[in-house]
Amino acid sequence: MSNQFGKITIAVGQQVLEDVGGTGLSGVLIGNESGLTCKITLQGAGVVRTLYPGTVDFFAVPSGKTWSGNLQIDPSADLSNINSWPGSYVIVDTFGLNEKPDGTFPMTLNRAGNIGNQVTLVAGSSTSVQNDNNAAGTTVVEATVLGSPTSNVSILNDGSGWFGMWVNPTFTKVFQWFSSGTTVLKLAAANLLTEILGNLKVDGTTELAGAATADSTLAVTGNTSLSTLSTSGAATLNSAAVTNNETVGGTLGVTGAINASSNIIEANAISMQWKDSGGTARTVMQVDGGNNVQLFGVTGNDKIQFLKSDGTLQGSWDLINAILNITGAVQTVNGDTSGTMSATEIINGPIKIVLLKQNNYRQAGAAQLITLKNAFTFLGFIINAGCGGIVQATANVVNSNGQITWGTGTSAGTNAANTQIPLDAAAFSSGAFTQVGSNGGYASAHTGIGIYIGQ
Repeated sequence: MSNQFGKITIAVGQQVLEDVGGTGLSGVLIGNESGLTCKITLQGAGVVRTLYPGTVDFFAVPSGKTWSGNLQIDPSADLSNINSWPGSYVIVDTFGLNEKPDGTFPMTLNRAGNIGNQVTLVAGSSTSVQNDNNAAGTTVVEATVLGSPTSNVSILNDGSGWFGMWVNPTFTKVFQWFSSGTTVLKLAAANLLTEILGNLKVDGTTELAGAATADSTLAVTGNTSLSTLSTSGAATLNSAAVTNNETVGGTLGVTGAINASSNIIEANAISMQWKDSGGTARTVMQVDGGNNVQLFGVTGNDKIQFLKSDGTLQGSWDLINAILNITGAVQTVNGDTSGTMSATEIINGPIKIVLLKQNNYRQAGAAQLITLKNAFTFLGFIINAGCGGIVQATANVVNSNGQITWGTGTSAGTNAANTQIPLDAAAFSSGAFTQVGSNGGYASAHTGIGIYIGQ
């Protein structure tokens, strides 16, 4: 009668010897649940035959011979995909005299785990594909469309793979992932669109090497590097590095830095806004429809300030009262007896204006001069109100047309009499000069101002 001997584990190149039951057997039925090709020998019975991977075969004892039951198995790796098979063993059943299994042999074992064809799942059941302990790069799942030059679906055991699209004659990997390197995922390809119907959240750095178009709100909490940003809705960026022209049709909100290595372009009559201290967005700059460049004050203050790089206030424009306040370049010296004298260069251009101020100033000794930051090329006239004698000079040499003191000046620029009237002015026809100041020799201290007007 038939008897189940059991499972015998096999491995490449390792011969197996088993006594499967002694004399009195008509043969053995062996099922090969591996990808190995096995040479089967019934020792002493003169039977030597091949058992192919994934098959079942009956090995009969020839008529007129007896067999001791010694079974010899010699496995070899003749296939290239032996690791894709469900097992590495054979199953042996023995049969008594005058018995043999029903059916035609050899017979193929149909196993879902060792074929590359359709796998049908019944509702309610579960299945899995397992491939362990193989070298990195081993294919676990593969499918190729008829005519495709390569695999349209490929999943490897190292965590890499792709889904491909073949539109004759072009094959494109539209979804690809990698098990090593800095790039772990690639989507689509040139001229192909990746559409995300729901929300997209990026916690780290987002780098857009091409154009980025946002039809609604774009919110990025990390750094964003943009080649081109075009948004018709709101764009909120923590930090943006801009490498190309940027066109914003909606609101661009940046909570960090915008680092632009190219142009930022606004449409005509679209204003740039900043939030005031109360959090309200205020228009501060625009180019209007007439191509006028416009600066705006903030409601309730309406002042525009001009500051140095260190934050020092150098000037301001009171837009409510239409008053321009310019600090000017100020240089101050001390009188040898008392007080100070300062020169403030207010305007430098087609017309130059310098304000000389004396405060309890007395220079009893020689003339004291202040070198201007911007020299005059031609002097128009001087107004003196309350200062002692004031002059213009070059290289510490007072100009030949002299001085103007607190008295009555003449058209030649010389002092006719020291009558101590509150205001004196003189017109000059003078060449260039680089210094302004006092002529010295003051008998008393003076407090007043002098104004130099020219070119």
